[in-house]
Amino acid sequence: MVIGLGLIGGSFAKGLRASGLCREVTGFDLDPQTRRLAVELGVVDRCPETLEEACREADLIQLAVPILAMERLLRTLALLELDIERIVLTDVGSAKGSVVRCAAEAFGRNLPRFVPGHPIAGSEQSGVGAANPALFRRHKVILTPQTDTDPGALALVDRAWRVLGADVEHMQVEHHDEVLAATSHLPHLLAFGLVDSLARRHENLEIFRYAAGGFRDFTRIAGSDPVMWHDIFLANRDAVLATLDEFQADLDLLREAMVEKDGHHLLGVFTRARAAREHFGKILAGRAYAEDEYAAALGIRIEPVAALRGEAPVPGDKGIAQSAIVLAALAEGSSEISGFRAAEASLATLQAFRDMGVVIEGPQQGRLIIHGVGLHGLQAPPGPLYLGGSASAMGMLAGLLAAQRFDCMLTGDAALSRQPMGDVVEPLCEMGASISLHDGHAPIRIRGGQALVGIDRSHLRQAAPALLMAGLYASGNTRVSVVARQQGELLGGFGCPVRIEAGGLALAAGHALVAQRLDIPGDASMALALAVAASLAAGSELTLEAVAMTPALDAGLTLLGRMGANIRLLRRGYVAGVPVASIAVSGAGLRGGDVPPDCLPIIAAELPVLLVAAACASGTSRFSGIGALQGLERLRLRYTLDALLELGIRVVVDEEQLTLEGGALAGRKVAANRDLHVAMALCIAGSHTGGGLQIDECPASVRDFIELAERFGMNIKTEAGL
Repeated sequence: MVIGLGLIGGSFAKGLRASGLCREVTGFDLDPQTRRLAVELGVVDRCPETLEEACREADLIQLAVPILAMERLLRTLALLELDIERIVLTDVGSAKGSVVRCAAEAFGRNLPRFVPGHPIAGSEQSGVGAANPALFRRHKVILTPQTDTDPGALALVDRAWRVLGADVEHMQVEHHDEVLAATSHLPHLLAFGLVDSLARRHENLEIFRYAAGGFRDFTRIAGSDPVMWHDIFLANRDAVLATLDEFQADLDLLREAMVEKDGHHLLGVFTRARAAREHFGKILAGRAYAEDEYAAALGIRIEPVAALRGEAPVPGDKGIAQSAIVLAALAEGSSEISGFRAAEASLATLQAFRDMGVVIEGPQQGRLIIHGVGLHGLQAPPGPLYLGGSASAMGMLAGLLAAQRFDCMLTGDAALSRQPMGDVVEPLCEMGASISLHDGHAPIRIRGGQALVGIDRSHLRQAAPALLMAGLYASGNTRVSVVARQQGELLGGFGCPVRIEAGGLALAAGHALVAQRLDIPGDASMALALAVAASLAAGSELTLEAVAMTPALDAGLTLLGRMGANIRLLRRGYVAGVPVASIAVSGAGLRGGDVPPDCLPIIAAELPVLLVAAACASGTSRFSGIGALQGLERLRLRYTLDALLELGIRVVVDEEQLTLEGGALAGRKVAANRDLHVAMALCIAGSHTGGGLQIDECPASVRDFIELAERFGMNIKTEAGL
């Protein structure tokens, strides 16, 4: 039964009636014409003339009246002597604290079968004639049960909303009122106030005549029902006042910045606001980091290729971009970064530092300006730092934040939350950090204010970037694995000396970082994959410009050279301490080769494409030391071997060595398991598979590689073109 047959109440009733969930849907409204129309339009089955008759046999009563009318209605219901132990009560008010208090006062106690609710939906139309059973579809409905709410009553109300297609969430009453005060009530208050203030000025006609689109967009909500919003502001008075006071304090800071001509403060507010709107807008629309991992998967079709030819720059290296963002944020002064690629990991890292008070301009056409705050200038973020699917960003920030004075939490998407993080966190705790995990996985909770001590963990590869960041703040020396050499070189470019030793990297704390200007060099993983593709295709002549010569790429190219590849490094140089070069590759064909155990840890991230190179080469290849592979490295190995077995390649694996017999590839379909390195490797395999190859479950990030590969002549189609 629904009391109040306006837009919300009428839509709820009409939707339930159409769903078939209820034997009968009745309604009540004080207006006789509304009661008549409700029956004629099929909104309810019947509409009795008295409230008592309408409620008599109801199992569920929905209170859909204005918020300030709720107190009077609840008192009336209490006088009807309803079987309140049987009937479930719920409502649709946008302020829950006042409704809960009114219900307790009216009935003299808390009602276990009262489930307060708030549908966040509406329409410019009103009245029972606008009732729409689809009004709540894909809209949020927030239920605010109490600690003593009956589980059966909660389940019934939850089910009723879900039947209407709503996205139902549960929230505490106080939290609901605080959230709605900030996201809905305050904007309406500001819009009403601004329009009223301008309308009362003597030049009001000129103001409204020349108002641009921004003014109209912001003040559109001032056209809402004044009586309804009068009721809402009074009902949620305390929460709105608290939010208004916080906003007033921020507004005072903006005014002070204007008076003092503090452009840095203004720029910080404006850049954070723009980035936050884009960041959270995309997340809520499912288009950015929170995108469903399965929805993000692509299907790819690869056709055989005769030769690759051309010369082109490679898109910016994502790993270097992430490290550069972190170091620029911690540097003294403003760093300018060009060649930035808007990849998931880098965008997530940017937002994390904006949340910690770093002013960042861009990205605009691949350019960033990061106004560093120094090693000790980060501020406590307002909430958890969301890092999407980037395990590398989570590792680096775990090390950095372990040394800060404030508490924080790192979270990620579903895929990142499944990755074990113990190998990163445990050595940080040995340094003195206070960090906890959820069953060995993210979210990572970090307690600030801890004194860190340098340690030697040069045998740990996955923890190396995190330990290097923590080492910036630790007393004494910190030694990490040489696999972090690229990050160490970049640290040196920002003014912090890192000694590169045979057994690892050594870092001493106490060095300030200095802002830099750098152009992100080309992605090393893409370059290695294309070098393999060109080496395998006779007649290829390929030049990849300004590529980051990471340790893995350096070792990978050396291995290809031993297998017969014709590779030359041109125009060598350095960018902020990172060696770069252009890579020229001529088609030469490959023969099997051996990878010694001391090399495997360095090339571990690039193992998928090197396994494909061995699979397409003539003869036998042996990869020694595979027992030392860790976490994601082992997972990538399994994904790649599963695909190669599908393509007819003979592989023998024991505890320490992988032996692979190269030969012709024959297959129709494989899966990349949403791993970018595996997807790129299988693209190379597909170019040398008779009849081509279908690759399923590729990550969306593979599009950058596809775009570059097509410039050199590879024939790749994504699922949209299949």
